[in-house]
Amino acid sequence: MEVLYMNREKEILAVMEKYKTFFDECHADVAIGVRGPNFFYVVDDQYGELDEFAAFETAQELEAIILDYTAGEMIAYEYARTENLQKVLDYDHVAQFYGNTLPDGSLETLMMTLSAKADENAKWAERIGKIYKYMASAMGADTEKNM
Repeated sequence: MEVLYMNREKEILAVMEKYKTFFDECHADVAIGVRGPNFFYVVDDQYGELDEFAAFETAQELEAIILDYTAGEMIAYEYARTENLQKVLDYDHVAQFYGNTLPDGSLETLMMTLSAKADENAKWAERIGKIYKYMASAMGADTEKNM
């Protein structure tokens, strides 16, 4: 039983090493249980609260949790970005903010669109950069060369 535990622990530690950048960038960690399940958790760096908490048994389950968490982060990013852009780019808001100096208002709409996209991209750039960095690291890619 003790040898099985040590092998499982080594496999879990190997996954943690593979995703080292993930654990560094996301304030994530693992608690290896001696008599029960192991736990994966992520602490939100802005609020200091648990962002994710999951029990797992094997290294393969840990890796699946990490990848699922990453996919969830990307989905949340896309939803939030889209929702925020829709709110900002509401045409009534554009017309009210800029007025309609051109007959069709296209220049104002373009300026509002570019401004909103720049703001959203700046807001999410750091988070997306972290996700890219830890996924590239886990896949063995040279992040310095690709950024």
